[in-house]
Amino acid sequence: MGCCKASGVDFRTWLIYFLDHVHDYDNDYTKDLTEILPDYLKAAGKLSPHSIHTNDREIIPENRL
Repeated sequence: MGCCKASGVDFRTWLIYFLDHVHDYDNDYTKDLTEILPDYLKAAGKLSPHSIHTNDREIIPENRL
C-alpha cells in the first residue's frame, strides 16, 4: 500500500493488475519483477488514473464507482 500511495496509484487498481500479471513471471526468470511495481507501471502508462483494461474486462478504481 505504501508504494502505491508514494507513487500516486490507486491500490485496488494496482493490486488487480498485479494479480492478473504476476504469473507471467513464473517460468521466465529473465523478467524483472520490478516491472509490476506501482511506480514503474505508472511511468510506463499501464495504470490509468481512471481505469485499466485487463484481459477482456475493464477495471474501474473504487473511487470512480
